[in-house]
Amino acid sequence: MRLWLKSIIVIIFSLFLSTVASLPPVQAGFFDRVKDIYQAPEKIKEITEEYDASRQKLEEELTKQEGRLNEMKESNEYYRAQTELLAAENENLMLKMEKIEQDRKKLYQNLVIIFSSIIGVFVLYALAIRVWRLTVWIKQGRVQNRRKKLR
Repeated sequence: MRLWLKSIIVIIFSLFLSTVASLPPVQAGFFDRVKDIYQAPEKIKEITEEYDASRQKLEEELTKQEGRLNEMKESNEYYRAQTELLAAENENLMLKMEKIEQDRKKLYQNLVIIFSSIIGVFVLYALAIRVWRLTVWIKQGRVQNRRKKLR
């Protein structure tokens, strides 16, 4: 049991030493910090100049972005108006197309009626000729039978 405990303690201690050894060395000492305190006003001045430059760049970027936004709004309005015009034109074209389709259907109906009528007239003509020939044949048959009876 003691062997386990000793080995665990050795492993934990070695892990602690390896993490401490891998840390970067400390850079600033007491004198460096005092020196930084005396140079603080210059650093503050430098930082404020950087801040002002960054702020000016951001304001310029903001004005550019506002200009782009206005351009985008104008183009959006233009495209919205174009879309409305095209939608209205599309509606008109759809109505015209439906009317043309109705006219085409009506034309086909009229053509079917005309051709049906023509076919019907030819069928009636053919039937009329057949009936006429039949009646002529029957009459000729009676006339010939009468002639035979008279002889």
